[in-house]
Amino acid sequence: MPDDARSRYLAELDAVLPMPSEQRNDIVQEIATHLDDAVAERVELGVDPDRAEADAQARLGSPTELARSLARHEQTPWRALAGTGAALWSGTGFWIYGYLFGTLIVLVTTLALAALVQAAGLIFRTGWTLQTSDAGWNSMLVAIAIGVGCYFAGRVLPDRFGRRSRHLPADVRPWVVAVSLPLVTAITVFVVDAPQNWASVVAYAIAPLGLALGAWRPDLLHGRRRITLILVVFALLFIGILGASATSSMRSAQPTQVPIFPDRGLSVVGPEWYPPIESGMSAFASSSWGDVGDAIRWDGELADGVSLAGFRDLRLEAWRSTEYGYQVDPAYDSPFAVAPVIGDGRSYTADIVTTREPGVGAWTLIVTGVGDDGMRYVIDASGGGNSTFTGSAWDWIVAVSSD
Repeated sequence: MPDDARSRYLAELDAVLPMPSEQRNDIVQEIATHLDDAVAERVELGVDPDRAEADAQARLGSPTELARSLARHEQTPWRALAGTGAALWSGTGFWIYGYLFGTLIVLVTTLALAALVQAAGLIFRTGWTLQTSDAGWNSMLVAIAIGVGCYFAGRVLPDRFGRRSRHLPADVRPWVVAVSLPLVTAITVFVVDAPQNWASVVAYAIAPLGLALGAWRPDLLHGRRRITLILVVFALLFIGILGASATSSMRSAQPTQVPIFPDRGLSVVGPEWYPPIESGMSAFASSSWGDVGDAIRWDGELADGVSLAGFRDLRLEAWRSTEYGYQVDPAYDSPFAVAPVIGDGRSYTADIVTTREPGVGAWTLIVTGVGDDGMRYVIDASGGGNSTFTGSAWDWIVAVSSD
C-alpha cells in the first residue's frame, strides 16, 4: 500500500534527521507534501499508485541519503563546537549514571560471592575465602565500574554530537570513538593513581573500550535487560546475606585457635645484635610505625644503657614477608626498599615507601647497621604490615619491566 510505504519512509527520515524535533517535523511535512505532488503527477499520467510512490521515493533517495543532503547546508564550525559541548555534557552525565550502576552491580556481586565462598569453605573445611590484603583487586572492581560508565557514555556521544553539529550519528560515530577512546585511555592508564596488580592494570587498560562498545552496540542494556540485571543483583544480595549469616553462625560455633608464630627467619637478613645489658635483649625500648603521606614512618626509642655508637650506615629495610608482616620470606635475599635511619639523641626515625614494588603484599620492617667488624647486623625487627603497589597502570608496567 502506498500509505504504508510512505509512513515507513517518513518515519525513517524523522529518525535520522540530525535536527531539533520542531525542525524535523517541518522538514518531514515538507517532504510528505513533495511526495504527494510527485505521486499525483505520476498517477495523472496513468502510472499505478504503488509504482508512482516508489518512483517518487527513489528520486529523493533513501531516508539516510536525503537526511544527509538536507543537513549538509547547516554544518558549520560553530555547530561542530556546540556538538562537542553537548557530547561532553551528556557523556559525563551518562558516565556518572553508568559508573554508579556498575558500582552497585560489582559490589553486590562481589559481596554475595565472598559470602558464599566463605560459607562453602567452612562447610567443606577447605578454608576458601575471597578476602585478600592486595588492594589491587579493589582497583580492578573500580575499573570494571568505570568501564560500565564508559559504555553508557558511548551510547550517547555520537547522537549528541551529531544532532548538535547537524551530522548523522552514523557518520560521526567513527570519529567520535577515534577521538574519545585515546583520551579516556590516557586518563585510565597514565593519570589514575590507585593500588595496582596485574588484574587492575588489565582492567584499567580495557575499561575505555566500553566507549566503543556503547557507540556501536547501544542496545545491549536496554530497559528490559537492565531491569532483569537489577533483579539478578538483588537476588545475589539476598543470597549473600544468607551466606554471610550462615558463615557467622558456623564461625561462632568453632573454637578459637591461638596462632603460634614460627621462627621469624631473620637469618636471611643477617645476624641479630643483642645489646650487652642485663635489663633486656632489645636495643629499642619501644618502636612503632604509621602512615605518613605516601610513606611509612618508623620511630624507635633506645633502651636505657644501649648505644648504637659502634654502628654506621643505619638503615630501615622493608623485606617481603609470608606471615602478615611477621616472618621474612626466605625466597628473597635482599630488601625491596631501603631508607636511612636518622638519630636525634636516643630517638631514631626513618621514612620508607613500601608501595613502589609490584607484587609485594606483606612486609616487615628491620633496622640494620654495619658493625666494627664490617658485618651488617639486625638491630630491630619490631613490626610489619601490608601494602600494594600504588600508582598509575603505566607506572606498574614500567616497574614490572624494570625488575
